[in-house]
Amino acid sequence: MTTEQKPVPTAQRITINIAFEALAEKINKVLEKNNRNNRKWQAGYNGNGQKVVRIPEKSEKKYIAYTTAGKSVTQPFNLVNDSTLEFILNDTNSNTEAFNPQWLNILQTYPDLTLVNNSGTEVTYQVGLPTHVTDPDEDDVDITIQFSYQGEEFVVTWDPQIIVEV
Repeated sequence: MTTEQKPVPTAQRITINIAFEALAEKINKVLEKNNRNNRKWQAGYNGNGQKVVRIPEKSEKKYIAYTTAGKSVTQPFNLVNDSTLEFILNDTNSNTEAFNPQWLNILQTYPDLTLVNNSGTEVTYQVGLPTHVTDPDEDDVDITIQFSYQGEEFVVTWDPQIIVEV
């Protein structure tokens, strides 16, 4: 008789390496062209004077890379129920402080990631898949951060592939 082995809950620490300068310049370029209705970049302004953009999935790799313990990792991020997930914001050129990045929030289809701690550039979530979820692949998780560049404020959102294993 064989028994199915379930994954053991663990802590996963992912560093999000962002090319802040290149990203800010791309957002400015989209907005300067008065191309706010760009279907790919969805850029605009919010009521706080910040430039806001959603990074298209196809452009994500150009501005965002992920590492764990110094090694490059790719999506999807497979998480185990009852584990913890920690994200750390970092500049690709090791100049993180100059951009003053701040973790704002996540928007998710299902409440499977619960905020435990937010210290600005580091955030920890408890992973817990709700019992009513039948297909975790249908779950979307959008990450939203803000950062500064040359006196301007930017708010950026993207959709990494995060899967919580049942």
